[in-house]
Amino acid sequence: MLASVQRLLACNNCQRQLQRPLTLDCGHTVCAHHPHCSSPSCHPPQLSARNVLASGVAYYSASITSSAPAPHVTDVVLTNIIDLCARRPQPPDFAHRLLSELACHVCIHLVVDPVTTPCQHTFCADCLERSLDYHVRCPVCRQTLPGFAYFANHPRNVIIQSISTLAFPDLHTERQLAIAAAQHHPIYDTPIFRCNIAFPGLPTFLHIFEPRYRLMIRRCLTMPLPRFGMMMPSQPLSGTQSQPEESAEYGTILEIRSVQMFPDGRSMVEAMGVSRFRLVDCGVLDGYQVGCIETIDDFQSEDASDDGLKVSPPIISHLPTSTPALVDFCQNFLHTLRTSTAPWVAQKLDSTHGAPPDDPTAFSWWMASVLPIPEREKARLLPLRSAHARLGLIVRWIEALSNSGAADTGCIVV
Repeated sequence: MLASVQRLLACNNCQRQLQRPLTLDCGHTVCAHHPHCSSPSCHPPQLSARNVLASGVAYYSASITSSAPAPHVTDVVLTNIIDLCARRPQPPDFAHRLLSELACHVCIHLVVDPVTTPCQHTFCADCLERSLDYHVRCPVCRQTLPGFAYFANHPRNVIIQSISTLAFPDLHTERQLAIAAAQHHPIYDTPIFRCNIAFPGLPTFLHIFEPRYRLMIRRCLTMPLPRFGMMMPSQPLSGTQSQPEESAEYGTILEIRSVQMFPDGRSMVEAMGVSRFRLVDCGVLDGYQVGCIETIDDFQSEDASDDGLKVSPPIISHLPTSTPALVDFCQNFLHTLRTSTAPWVAQKLDSTHGAPPDDPTAFSWWMASVLPIPEREKARLLPLRSAHARLGLIVRWIEALSNSGAADTGCIVV
């Protein structure tokens, strides 16, 4: 093993044994007295660009700049390995000591996908990424690092990667499998984002900044279908409640359409609602919720029962009852809103929500998104399995708004 490891400890420039090894941001290691990479395959870091992932997501990476290694430092891991190989006689526990030097200082296991920072400390790519979600300092020396974007898809340390796979092939494979398994819950398969209300067929825009949800989005982007569930945050039971409201168990599946990354690891995510679900059971994975879900679809017939879900009786007996009449009532309300309020109200309605769809099912979700109703009240629509039932509830909201005078104040669009 010793001879094989020593052959790998060669400078990428002079091809001689490394003298004061320095790992560059391209992943190659050179002698400190010629700190430039001569490999023709190396390229400077790319600036912000639009990429289309295999899943079809438009991914806009953040702008990055190169970062030179810190002055007067050497690659800590490779320096220790060179010293270990130079010992005479060879230590009888050479393999054990080598494995100790190849341990990631975050997870304390054999380093996998090694990334070397400008301060010349090396970590598993996944471990460093998780650490940068919380702060941009080296986990070992606390030196300030370039930032999250710099390490996104960062080149691996070529020599350390080669030594790990050569000296400990079985352990390296085992570690790769363990890392892959840790990204999925053994029982629950749907990530849940507890944030806000979302509806099928409508876009949702999210600012992702919490470390747990940054991790969740990164994992979603590795899936063939980058989807997650959106639900309202859990609400403590009041003194009069014996169990949570039924609507609290329902949410909407969102499919990620585009991601704009920021240099510090935050992102703006555009997602589209695709379907509704009921949360059957749930657990926690790395701080965010994951669950087992049941897809909820509308009944084929408008005359079918709505699963016994209760919708309050009409506030006023003259409210419409047929689906076309309910749609007309909503359209008349929109017309009144456009003609009786300030011009900016109608302009914002058009620019924010777009034109209302013709299909009653799609229209029911669109109309609900327009009204200034509390989000938890809007969540009552999610369990309803017909456009007729949803429009009936929306009409009652409109009647309540009209009676309160909200429609006349120009505050319908928020």
